[in-house]
Amino acid sequence: MAGRESGDVMSQPTIEEVIAKLKMVFKGKLTREEVADWAWKYVTDDSLVLEDKKLRDLLDCAEGVDIPVSPGKYLFHEEDIKYWIRQFEKN
Repeated sequence: MAGRESGDVMSQPTIEEVIAKLKMVFKGKLTREEVADWAWKYVTDDSLVLEDKKLRDLLDCAEGVDIPVSPGKYLFHEEDIKYWIRQFEKN
């Protein structure tokens, strides 16, 4: 991944960490764009092997949390994000 020194390996996040980031959007501590950028780093890092399908799926959701449909409106509503959180917190 660009921006890292060779040999510097990024460790994968946990499902709990991804959920915490999504919850920070509701608390106003992070923007959707910040969460999406954070998740994108993991989704696109070729050196990181995400063997946990649930983690990969949740990172995919988080990476798309900032997709706009019009100025100030997003493809995924707060209820969508809350649904993701509920689904991934279940296990």
